[in-house]
Amino acid sequence: MARFGAVGDGRTDDRAAIQAALDAVPVGGAVVRFPAGVFQVAGTQGDTILTLRPGTSLRGESRSASTLRVAPGTGSWGAFLEYENPSIDPGSLAVSDLTFDMNSRANPVVDNPQATNRPRMVIRSAGGAGPSLSIVGCRFHDCSNVNTLYLAGRRVVVRDCLFTGTGAGAVGGWDHSSIYAVARSGGSISITGNRFVGTLGSGASRTAIETHGGSQIVQQNTIDAYLKGMNLTGVAQERTDTVVVASNTISNALIPFHLWAAPYANQPSGTTLSNVLLRANHALIDPAAWRDVPGATGVYACGVLLDPQAGCTMLDITVRGNTFRWTGELPPPFRPLDERACGVTFKSAGVLSGLQILGNTFETPPSAGVLLDGSVVTATVSGNVFLDPGRLAASLEDATLASGVVLGGRIDGAVVTGNRTTDRRRPHVVAQGVASRSGLLVTRSRVSGNQMQCSDGTVPPEMSELMSQLV
Repeated sequence: MARFGAVGDGRTDDRAAIQAALDAVPVGGAVVRFPAGVFQVAGTQGDTILTLRPGTSLRGESRSASTLRVAPGTGSWGAFLEYENPSIDPGSLAVSDLTFDMNSRANPVVDNPQATNRPRMVIRSAGGAGPSLSIVGCRFHDCSNVNTLYLAGRRVVVRDCLFTGTGAGAVGGWDHSSIYAVARSGGSISITGNRFVGTLGSGASRTAIETHGGSQIVQQNTIDAYLKGMNLTGVAQERTDTVVVASNTISNALIPFHLWAAPYANQPSGTTLSNVLLRANHALIDPAAWRDVPGATGVYACGVLLDPQAGCTMLDITVRGNTFRWTGELPPPFRPLDERACGVTFKSAGVLSGLQILGNTFETPPSAGVLLDGSVVTATVSGNVFLDPGRLAASLEDATLASGVVLGGRIDGAVVTGNRTTDRRRPHVVAQGVASRSGLLVTRSRVSGNQMQCSDGTVPPEMSELMSQLV
């Protein structure tokens, strides 16, 4: 880097020198190395600060030693790093052992970047189907942007990275994902071992991880102070099939896991998200932490939100061996959207087929432990523990929501068995372990072997009277 004139003293504008090094990458690609230092860059080339040639790899000494930082007063931009011709297939990209400091405090957002098309991304690769994208051991700091990483390719890997101070910025209120990953051509996404440290207040962090298409592994990540931990979608040019989300820790969130399926562009309706396993994850949900955050009011504090839109089906979703705990009070005027503030919530216009909720613990959810209220074909809810469900029962208008499991809509082939609902409050609040909503249509279903325990000695029935008449 030094032979191209880069200084790395944190004061000199090194953009021209770094761009010269990037422009020297030959056909076929090469590794551009950054020694220890703070390489400050100012100004842009059109929409982008630094442009890459196909096959370029960037490597620092370590993320604690080698930093690329945006100079104060640079303003807004489209991407810090992007291929010089994004529309072509750029081959592979590997970035490792670098810190990217977007210095947003010295480059404050003055207009919504979604509206102005200046999303201020750090790395944007949204081109063809070919690239293999690998981001390893990097830090992304002080980023007020729409997406920190926008990675679309046949193989996307983000591993052992640290995200600090990422989010919406002082203007607030726009969509943000620290990692936005898209698998092209039936490809794969692997997001493992990363740490996300978000911010609250006007610059709140919105979503840590959002994924689209292909097969996906998301595991051993730690996420703190993001409104949503993960947005796992069936919204892509191709179907999302086989998703493993395991051993992640999420704290101070409103919705740890949002599974969302919807038609995309000209994609026909149908099954767009299938074979999803949420296993051995731990989530702490704190609605009170988001009370004064713009855009958070009215978002329900739900552990797992299953959200297929009209015309779409989610197929074979398993939620197994996870722990969800709600904490904090909910002082007015903030309140989650009542009934959806459950451990697992399905209340949507689409279809849910092949659901399994097995061996989870849900502690003090504001509403029910599990709410299935829509079109469900085959579901098993078994071996779960519900501790003090219906924490907001007094404000929920529908008293049936103070239950371990609530069924509504059209349910075909449900088995609810072997669950335990414990109410430690005096007097107890829970009226029954399994409740039904008005208008429930249920066929080929069974409710049995569920236990109720109350600290005040009361033994409520296993199921509501209406439910007992239906199954």
